[in-house]
Amino acid sequence: MFTSSIMQSMRPKFFLSPFFVMLLISLISYSLPSMAEEASAHRLSIAVNNVNTELGGSLYIGVCDSVKSCKPNAEPQALVAILKAPPVSESFNFSFPNIPSGDYAVIVFHDSNDNGKIDTKGVKILEGFAGSGEFKLNPSFRKLKFSLVEDKNVDL
Repeated sequence: MFTSSIMQSMRPKFFLSPFFVMLLISLISYSLPSMAEEASAHRLSIAVNNVNTELGGSLYIGVCDSVKSCKPNAEPQALVAILKAPPVSESFNFSFPNIPSGDYAVIVFHDSNDNGKIDTKGVKILEGFAGSGEFKLNPSFRKLKFSLVEDKNVDL
C-alpha cells in the first residue's frame, strides 16, 4: 500500500517533467531520419532467363550505380550489390531489398569456368552475359541505367 501511494503521487510529476518532454522529443526526432530512409529504400527483383545449366560455373548478378562500377570486370566492392550463385535452373530470380532511390544498372554474367571474370577474345565475350539495357563489351552506364523510385522488376 505504501509503495502504491508513492508511485501514484510521482507519476504525474515525472510525465510532465521537462526531462521527460525533452527525452520524448529526442526519441521522436532521432527516429524520423531512419523512417525517411526506409521509405526511400526499394526492392529490386531480377529475373534471369535462358541460363545454360550444363556449363556449370557461377552466375554473378551485380547492381551498379556509376560508369566505373558498371565495367564488366569491376571490383566487387565498386558495386552497390552483388550475388554469386550456382546455375541450378534455366530461370533464376533474386531480390535485393533496401536499395535507395537512384539510377542503377544490372549486369549478369555466367562465369562458366569459375575464374571470377568475363573471358574475352579480342572484342568478343566468350561467356553468357546480360544487362538491364543495351549490353556490350564496354557497356555504357547511360544505356544500361534505369531509375529506381519504387520497387522494380528487371527481366534479363
